[in-house]
Amino acid sequence: MPNIAELLVEANIPEDVAEKIEEMFDQKLEEGIQHSVESRLEEAKVEWASKQAALIESHLQNIAESWAQEQTELLESVIQQEVLEESTNLLRNFLGLGEVSLKESADTALTGQVTSLRNSLESVQTQLDEALNINEAQADKLEEYQRAEYFAEATDELSDHACDKIATVLESQTFSDMDAYKGFVDSLVEAYAAPKTPAATPENVVDNIMENTDVNNPSNPAGKAAPTKDQPMSLVEATKLSMQGKIK
Repeated sequence: MPNIAELLVEANIPEDVAEKIEEMFDQKLEEGIQHSVESRLEEAKVEWASKQAALIESHLQNIAESWAQEQTELLESVIQQEVLEESTNLLRNFLGLGEVSLKESADTALTGQVTSLRNSLESVQTQLDEALNINEAQADKLEEYQRAEYFAEATDELSDHACDKIATVLESQTFSDMDAYKGFVDSLVEAYAAPKTPAATPENVVDNIMENTDVNNPSNPAGKAAPTKDQPMSLVEATKLSMQGKIK
């Protein structure tokens, strides 16, 4: 690529003048490049210094604020302690009590508050126990009502004499739950509702069932015990055999 002097010579400019012009151009170009580089370096230095100054100022500000907060809290604590001590001394002087007497008075007041709180807790416990007893009584009444309702439904088709007989037997029994009660009632009703056989009559059905019944054991329902040579056949068993045609 031709340089500036060659271009100037081609333009009919004397060679010595063209060389002078080229030399001046190179000098100016070098000065411009150097100035530009120095200017950018200066700007970069100024920007970096500004950023560092901002970071240092922010850090110092945080340190100052933290220190001021700690000093403020410490001062407030000291002031509170002094105010408390001064108030205690004024109260002690006003009551004419020494330091030990004042402490004993505070202990007495605290003991009274503890006693009052304990009494309140005992009162609440008593009320809770009463509420539990009421709930248990209501549950017993509900179960009693349910038993009466079931008894009425189960014995609806029996005679008054049979109902009275079954009711008398039920009064002498204790049942673990409602299911045991229902099972026993169903067995008695089934026995009384079955036809008569020589082995049993409505008057002795309940006695036969009672001898072979565990009212709270579902595996041995009322009237279901198998007859033996020394034990008469129950009415329920006789009824089943009669229905199966095994006896007449």
